[in-house]
Amino acid sequence: MIFFIELLIKILIFLLLFIFLSYKSKVIKKITTKLMFIAVCIAFFSFGVSSICPSLTETVTITALGEKNISAQSDEIILLGMVADGQNIEIGTPKTGKWFWGRNYMWRNETDSRQPDGTTRSIVFNIPVGVNRQIVFCTDIWNGLVKIECLDNTQIIDTYSDDLDSITVILPKSNTKTLIYQSILNIVIFSFVLCFTMGVFFFLIQKLKINIYDIKKVYRKYNVHLVCGLISLITFIVMVQFSKGESLWNDEIWQVWFSMENESLINQLLFFHSSYYPSLAGDILALWYYCAPYGEHWLLLPLEISTVLGVYILSLASNKINGYRLAVLTSIFGGISSNLIFQGASELRGYGFLFLACCITVYIYVYCRSDS
Repeated sequence: MIFFIELLIKILIFLLLFIFLSYKSKVIKKITTKLMFIAVCIAFFSFGVSSICPSLTETVTITALGEKNISAQSDEIILLGMVADGQNIEIGTPKTGKWFWGRNYMWRNETDSRQPDGTTRSIVFNIPVGVNRQIVFCTDIWNGLVKIECLDNTQIIDTYSDDLDSITVILPKSNTKTLIYQSILNIVIFSFVLCFTMGVFFFLIQKLKINIYDIKKVYRKYNVHLVCGLISLITFIVMVQFSKGESLWNDEIWQVWFSMENESLINQLLFFHSSYYPSLAGDILALWYYCAPYGEHWLLLPLEISTVLGVYILSLASNKINGYRLAVLTSIFGGISSNLIFQGASELRGYGFLFLACCITVYIYVYCRSDS
């Protein structure tokens, strides 16, 4: 019911904002199907952004009891994953406690020589608030009893089974007050993104005097930006997906750590930059490290954006050299370049920044020569 009301409020905000901006705009004389289609696309974009933003969380405590039933060969516990309202949740570093990582979080008894030092019986994770939340454990002949605590609910689950399988444990839903807070947060983020995006759209069509009723004319005028921008967006999505498949190397992490060791990272970056290696890229990535959500693939985001932006700028330079076809060809070659995708999306180094700087230099050179 809460989520249904949230959806209705978002739709109402969209309609009111669209009618208000359409009424205030001097360029738009009537609301057409084409204009409504563009506005709905903006609304879907805003809805998507609000849905992927970090949500409120609650804690779940998982405790290996070190016990097993008489049929089990051992008392190991293997955590496979967590699900909240149909979304798989990435299991980050525990808030407290320590288990070891063997493709999944695992616990072995203190008497087992394979247990790493510092391993605790209990670990605490954050899980997003929601109605339908689950936690999944591996079941096998080697697995034992585990206790799960969330809110005021405590469950003891036997993860033993004759064959390798999994068991899903249902967690209690968040209380109504927390769910309302989450819905308010979603509405605020949605409203902000919607107002900003739709405001920019109406500002551009009014400032540039774009006739949105003549789609063919608009396309002919901005075809390079639309097509090359779309190719760059597809490349960016591929990079983001590809970056989730591999872990970073130790020397990549070391470069960021080296920059973070400075007494004042801001001063080092903006005022007193010295000639050590890694250089400027390491400082920028170190700053991003403090802001990025959990997950190695989030650390690569600035490099992915830089690489894609470089391809787009290089396409604009090609357009100035020999027109639309060369620009699209440049954008396609850049979008399918394995070097750009592999280096820009899978390595935490300064290659993306260097590529962007080179593309900006080429564009400035071409721009100055074309004007002269």
